[in-house]
Amino acid sequence: MAFNAREQLANIAVVGHETARLLQTWRSWPAGYWSRPSYCPGWTATDAIAHLATGGDFYAQAIGMACQGEPGLPWGIRSPAEFRETRQAAIQNLLEGGPPALLAGFAQASAQLQTVLESLQEADLAKFAWHPRGLVPIGSWIGMRLIELGIHDWDMRQPHETPGHL
Repeated sequence: MAFNAREQLANIAVVGHETARLLQTWRSWPAGYWSRPSYCPGWTATDAIAHLATGGDFYAQAIGMACQGEPGLPWGIRSPAEFRETRQAAIQNLLEGGPPALLAGFAQASAQLQTVLESLQEADLAKFAWHPRGLVPIGSWIGMRLIELGIHDWDMRQPHETPGHL
């Protein structure tokens, strides 16, 4: 996928803004919102937020490793299967902690990711980072995160709020 390096670097601030907006929104949710279903089959809002939280941690790890010239698996794991197991265990841990753990996990992982993103230089964007679907240029990860934030915001809100647009 082709990308414009300057546009992607400019999107880093947008990722930070959207992250802050989502946190503010979720902090204001009444208790009943956390268990409402999303458009992701079988997921509730808590599942989507846990996915975003662990995704932020994963993105930070993968991009950080790639910037150091080592596009490998995050968290010291050795295989894609172990990646899936490790991420699922992290998701389960957040879910068991309820909304406070979800908010804290999302905030912490997002802050870590934002620090990594803000450290990127134009030359870093052509480096490749490991993703379960293959090696992906770092420059694409910025837009991927922005899309992921927007899509999951929509999939949690659309069935329940009017208007819930992308």
